[in-house]
Amino acid sequence: MNKKLGFFAIVSKMTSQYLHYFLILNLVLSMGNLPKAGWIPCMILLGAIIISYIFREVFSRAIGIIIVHALMIFLVCLIIPDLQLKIIIAIEIGVETLFAAGYIISGYVLVKDMEMPYPSFVLLVFTSGYAVYMKDSVLLRETFIVGIFIYLLYILLIYLINLDAYIKSTKNVSGVPLEKMVPMNSVIVLCIFTIMTVAVILADKLGFADAIWRFIKASLKVLFIIFKLISAFIKIIGSLFGPERGDSTGFQRDMMIVQETVEDSSILDDIVTFLLKVIILAIAIYLIVRLFRAFYRYLIVRRQKASGDAIIKISKPDMSKTKVEKISKEKKDSYFTPEQKARRIYKKKVESVRKKYIPAMNHTAGDILERYNRAELDLKPDNPKDLTEVTKLYEAVRYGNVHPDQKYLKKMQNS
Repeated sequence: MNKKLGFFAIVSKMTSQYLHYFLILNLVLSMGNLPKAGWIPCMILLGAIIISYIFREVFSRAIGIIIVHALMIFLVCLIIPDLQLKIIIAIEIGVETLFAAGYIISGYVLVKDMEMPYPSFVLLVFTSGYAVYMKDSVLLRETFIVGIFIYLLYILLIYLINLDAYIKSTKNVSGVPLEKMVPMNSVIVLCIFTIMTVAVILADKLGFADAIWRFIKASLKVLFIIFKLISAFIKIIGSLFGPERGDSTGFQRDMMIVQETVEDSSILDDIVTFLLKVIILAIAIYLIVRLFRAFYRYLIVRRQKASGDAIIKISKPDMSKTKVEKISKEKKDSYFTPEQKARRIYKKKVESVRKKYIPAMNHTAGDILERYNRAELDLKPDNPKDLTEVTKLYEAVRYGNVHPDQKYLKKMQNS
């Protein structure tokens, strides 16, 4: 992996791993009715994770990293006086030993144990459910914040790994030089990170987790009231036609329950508060998106000017007097014309080797033919396909006066 990208990828994975252990630590302490871990145990755990990630890049055999983790467990047992904290952190370092050893054995493959973050999702759902059940607002708040950052780091890690794959596979992606593509994509990733970070901070300041819980309870009460009103309506209708005509005792009892439910709760306040906080978050995210869009356009224009690319603004022509020409052009450019079908057949065949070759914007049909045949030979050395015949048929349509019929298109398809 590229050194710079590899460094950021390792830091992202390491931070994510620490956040998982931090959340598990506080979850276990909460389940044991123990106070949350202070900053000293958390810093010791962070230091152990950092040491683990440093030494797993040093050793070439798993036995070396196992010895390092065993020494760390020994030091944790000496440094931390609290027995419960000592046991939990020692177990977490022991689990990290397995990850570190697996990383070395698998050939230093960074993302193997994090291809799909289902374990993270299960952990976050269980922890938040437990926090709600036990009414542990501190644990619920930590779960909300940690969960957002775990998935942010996961997105960043996947981006870095895919970016490294692009760099290794080609220097020119879809005609856009890599030195232009990487900063543009990085701005988009930065925008996502900024949006989520602001959302987390703002949601935390607004008490969004508590607002969600109040909104859920208010919604359940609204459903209960609706059910009771329907029940009361059915009872009063039954009293009119049933054997106990005129007896509306059941109806009155249901209406009293509805009245008590409304008076004993602040349903409307909870719903309005939740909606207001959602609106504030939505406005903040909208403003950030607008800001990044303007910044992104500024970067594109600046790069175009720096590279000498022509920026041409074409005003919309008045087509009111040339309706016939306009209709004719639209028909010619239609997706379903034989010419467009021929282009799509050619494009589909070229894209069949995209694992090895992606045409640049300045590549001619001859350039594509040469590179396609080389890519086919790499992909299928025993039975490579030749694009020569298809290229001739395509050039006759693209640059000549050939108007392909169904037989011509079938010939292109089978070549």
